[in-house]
Amino acid sequence: MHNSFFNLTLEERQLIISKAADHMDVSEVVIEKDLWVCWLLEQLFTLPVRMVFKGGTSLSKVFNIIKRFSEDCDITIDYRDFAEKEIDLEKPSRSQLRKISEQLKCQLKHYVHSTVLPLLAEKLENQFPAQKFEMILSQDGEALEFYYTSIMTNSIIYLRDHVLVEFGMRNSTEPYEKHQISPYLTSSIGSDIQVPTPLINTLSPIRTFWEKVTLIHVECHRERLHQTPERLSRHWYDLYMLNHSHIGVEALERLDILNSVLEYKRAFFNASYANYDDCQKGKLRLIPSSENQEALAKDYAHMIDADMFYQVPPLFTEITASLESLEFKINQKVMAVS
Repeated sequence: MHNSFFNLTLEERQLIISKAADHMDVSEVVIEKDLWVCWLLEQLFTLPVRMVFKGGTSLSKVFNIIKRFSEDCDITIDYRDFAEKEIDLEKPSRSQLRKISEQLKCQLKHYVHSTVLPLLAEKLENQFPAQKFEMILSQDGEALEFYYTSIMTNSIIYLRDHVLVEFGMRNSTEPYEKHQISPYLTSSIGSDIQVPTPLINTLSPIRTFWEKVTLIHVECHRERLHQTPERLSRHWYDLYMLNHSHIGVEALERLDILNSVLEYKRAFFNASYANYDDCQKGKLRLIPSSENQEALAKDYAHMIDADMFYQVPPLFTEITASLESLEFKINQKVMAVS
């Protein structure tokens, strides 16, 4: 008879988490948090709307491209399940796009508040009636902080004490792939113990590659990095790892996906400093100013100190050198086909 991991005794659960942490040579906090990431994804993907799992956590858990623990869930809900008709991003004026953007933001806020939160609350009440949880939803409904009661005593400053689920509706859910994921502690338990193993739609890593490229391009045009460099260095690391996998080669042959990413970003996330047009003129930037490189390097060192990596990570200077070469390749490729 199968038994849920969550129904084991406290000591049994602690032992399994500790064993998995030793096996992977990471912190117990990482293993425990990953379990709740899987639990959350399992609940979210029971919803009837189309959605995709994306971002760094998908690169780590689904595709095993990056060798770091990414503790947040990035979810894009398909706007087509809410819009009366297909949205043409090219024809509308700026004022029309702002109106469409506000409508999608309102629909997302309503859906997360009226459907997602009640679903999670019901699942928690049914599965863990004796445990305490807290869910805090941002005013715009796009960020959900999920606080769970840790059974481990270790604490890592860099790893937050909750899972952050970020929702969006102003992006594409295609192309995507279907994958089943499982918690890292699975290797330390018997087949008779059940853990969350959700089957989820995951955004293609090729699109993630171009989303990372354009995100970094925008950050390179800021006078100062967005708010603080904390937690930003991971994007440079992720792109480095993507570029050093088969995705790096495949992505350069899919400039159509780059163009699609730019289409959505121009429509919904444009800013005077973004310079998205430069991405199609051979002027893409992946290397920030020397001052911002120093700040990113410090953040990267904090990630290393927090045991965020499963294998020895590249030096930050290696990352910037590699991405400088990638910047040249992309610009060369773009100009060759323009």
